[in-house]
Amino acid sequence: MAQGKKSFVAYADWYETFKALPDDKAGQLIKHIFSYVNDENPISEDILITAVFANIKQTLKRDLCKYEIIREKRSLAGKSSADKRQQVLTRVEHDEQVLTHSTVNVSVNDSVSDNVNVSENKLDAAASLASKETKFINEVMAFEQYPQEMLTKFCDYWTELNKSKTKMRYEGEKFFDIKRRLNTWASREKTDPSKTNSKDKWNIEWKE
Repeated sequence: MAQGKKSFVAYADWYETFKALPDDKAGQLIKHIFSYVNDENPISEDILITAVFANIKQTLKRDLCKYEIIREKRSLAGKSSADKRQQVLTRVEHDEQVLTHSTVNVSVNDSVSDNVNVSENKLDAAASLASKETKFINEVMAFEQYPQEMLTKFCDYWTELNKSKTKMRYEGEKFFDIKRRLNTWASREKTDPSKTNSKDKWNIEWKE
């Protein structure tokens, strides 16, 4: 379990697995699951429990990877927003000082208002960008048939920001179908794994 993570997802389709087990084995299995998510690294001597838990363990590990990626993205977005807010406050404080010593009060007030409005618009844009990034990552991570490492590289590549920090790489594409893009990515990775996540491979120069 990741640090600070207090919950995990249990899936409805696990019901059939538990239903098929005798009550004592089902009890052992659920205890084994809770032991695992609490980082106790359980080892069962029961072959049945070990075999059944193997599939559940892979699902839990995929969910944990998704959680770590999303937490990191949100952390970066939060830090970015905090920095922008601090910049706004600094600018406002500076303008207030100018206002105190200025004889043209009306003009300075207009300047302060304009600066704050522009900065607030930038904050809104940053929040919108972070929201779109999280949505994109969630949609990509739903394709669990692909390796976790590949999905992570795919997300890192296509959510890269342009030079003006206003748009992600995938938004610069005229058409972007995640399923088809992942299929192409996976095919090229098999052909030449060393070039996965390479800008040259996609023949794209990201400037906008």
